Amino acid sequence: MSSNFVEFKDDEECLRLIKENKDSDPVQLSIKLSSIEAEKRNFIVSQVSGRQKAKHKFPFLLKTDSILFPSKISLEQSSSEKAAVFKASLVNGKNAIDLTAGHGIDAYFLSKAFNRISLVEQDTDLLNIVKHNFSMLKSKNVEFIPSDAKAALDSLNKHFDLIYLDPSRRLQSKKVFRIEDCSPDISELLPLMKSRCKELMIKLSPMMDISEIIRKLPGISDIYVLSIDNECKEILIRLNENDFSGKIHCIELGNHPFTYKFSINDEKSFAVSSSAMSYYLYLPNASITKSGAFNSLVKDFGVNKISNNTHIYTSVELVNDFPGTIYKVIEISNYKKGISGKKDEYRGFNIIKRNFPVDVNAIASKLKIKDSGKYYLIAYGNSENKPEICIAEKITF
Repeated sequence: MSSNFVEFKDDEECLRLIKENKDSDPVQLSIKLSSIEAEKRNFIVSQVSGRQKAKHKFPFLLKTDSILFPSKISLEQSSSEKAAVFKASLVNGKNAIDLTAGHGIDAYFLSKAFNRISLVEQDTDLLNIVKHNFSMLKSKNVEFIPSDAKAALDSLNKHFDLIYLDPSRRLQSKKVFRIEDCSPDISELLPLMKSRCKELMIKLSPMMDISEIIRKLPGISDIYVLSIDNECKEILIRLNENDFSGKIHCIELGNHPFTYKFSINDEKSFAVSSSAMSYYLYLPNASITKSGAFNSLVKDFGVNKISNNTHIYTSVELVNDFPGTIYKVIEISNYKKGISGKKDEYRGFNIIKRNFPVDVNAIASKLKIKDSGKYYLIAYGNSENKPEICIAEKITF
C-alpha cells in the first residue's frame, strides 16, 4: 500500500527538506532524517527519490510544480514517458479505461488520445496521489475509480473503445514472469475485458516468454517489444478484431530509435549457416534479442551469423542501418593464445561476451587487461563453437 502522501503536500518543513536534499542519496537521507516521524520521513525521501528518477524516466512531471511521487515499487513498475507516448500513438477514440492505473503515467498520455478516460486503482492512497497530479497537470477528461479491475468492469457495465491493463508483476515482493502469476489474473479476466471493448492493450514484463504469451492469450493481433537505450523495458500486446499475422514489432525508443518488424513464422522456417568473423561485427538491439529475430536479421540485412548459438553478426561490407550496435573489427584471436603485444596501446577494453564459457572478470584476468577504455574486446563462441576473441571499435551514426 502507498502512504497517504497528499496530507504532506503543503507542509513547509517537508518542502524545505525536499529542496535542500534534492541531490541526496535516498538511503542516506532516510538515516539523516531518522528523528522525524516515520510517515513524514517516508514522504520526504520518496519525493527526493521520485524527482531523481523522473529526470530520466518521466521528465514531463518535473515541468509542473507540486507533483507528488509514490513509493519506490510504484515508480519501478510505472511505464517510462517514452513508452507511454508510444502506446498513446497506437490508439484513439471516445472512451478508454485503465484498469490498473498505478502511478498514472500511461493513463495520462492515453487521456490525450480519448475524449474520456477512467482510471481504476484499488490502492486509494496511490489513487489520491494520481488524482492530485492530474489536477496539477490540468487533465479534465478523467474520472477516478477506487476499485479492483473486475469490480470496476462489473459496476460500470459499459463498452469502451480501449481497455488498458498493466497487471502487477510482483508476488509477495518478488518479481514474477508468468502470465498466471500476474495480478489481476489476466487469463481469468480476459473474456470479460474482450467483451467490453473494441481494443484491449496489455503491458507485460520483458522477462516473459513470447511463445508462452501467444499460447496463453488467444486473440492477439500485435506484439510490441519495447526497449530504451538498448534495455528491454516491456512487452506490449494488442487484442482487437484483427487476427495475429505472426508479425512482431521491435521498437527502440531511446537516443537512436528504430522500428524493426519480422514474422515469427518466417523466423522458424529460415535456416542460416555459420560464418567466420569478418570486417564488421554487429550486436542486435535488446528488443530484437528478446523477440528472437535471430535468423530474420540475416535475411533482412544481408549479414552473416557467427553460429546458431552465438547471436553475433558479421559482414565484409558495412551495413549501417543494422538495428543494433556496430563495430569495426581490428584483430581476431584464439582465446587461449590471447591478444597481440599491441594491447598496451589500447589502454584497456570494454569487455562483452556472447555464448562464452567464462565471465567478464575471468576474461580480464586471463588476458591481463583492464575492463575499460575506448576499444572493445568481444569474446564469443565462433563458427566451430570454439572460444574466440576480437578487438573492435564501436561505430556510431
